[in-house]
Amino acid sequence: MKFYILLFPFMILLFITTGCSNRPIKANNSGFFNDYKNLDLSKKIEVYKYKDILVSPVIVVSNVEKKNQTDSQKKLYKEISDYLTLALKKVVDSNKMYNLVEEESDHSLKLESAISAVEVHFEDEKWNNNTPVSLGMDVVSYNAYRDESVRLLGESRLVDSWSSEVFTRTRSIQKDFVISLVNEKIEFKNLKPSLDSWITTFEKNLSN
Repeated sequence: MKFYILLFPFMILLFITTGCSNRPIKANNSGFFNDYKNLDLSKKIEVYKYKDILVSPVIVVSNVEKKNQTDSQKKLYKEISDYLTLALKKVVDSNKMYNLVEEESDHSLKLESAISAVEVHFEDEKWNNNTPVSLGMDVVSYNAYRDESVRLLGESRLVDSWSSEVFTRTRSIQKDFVISLVNEKIEFKNLKPSLDSWITTFEKNLSN
């Protein structure tokens, strides 16, 4: 009996510290796009037809089931969404090509966006760096955060407000900004540099 008592904690520790070597490398992606083919899709937008952009609230793809989300996680996800949505509105409002609007029309585009976390291993050519990881703590995600292998992934698309025809789809991993833990938790202040980096990338893409 004593042998099993001693063995059990060891097996738990082994399971937690196994790392990504035994994990599948095929990514399911965030699920924000209906499909992940032709991600470089970009149609020439008729500037004279589309003068306005409506910014939809940014979706936080947490990969944590809603029923399992803690109050602090729900608060964090709302803070992320509110912060990014406001930032995107400011970008559109300052853009010389488009007007920021709050209502749809036959000459408006809708900006739909999402933010999620991915586990990356840039040095491993076989690893899919689009592999989702939770914006929250579990056995798998803890290893990734501990190893400083988590980055934020920003995704966006511009669609016709009425027909939903897609004109552009972009996704960008913020490679230079490691998502670290604070007292075993994810805090907004640690995400902010990465969030700001994605906004800057979006601003450059919108101006091109």
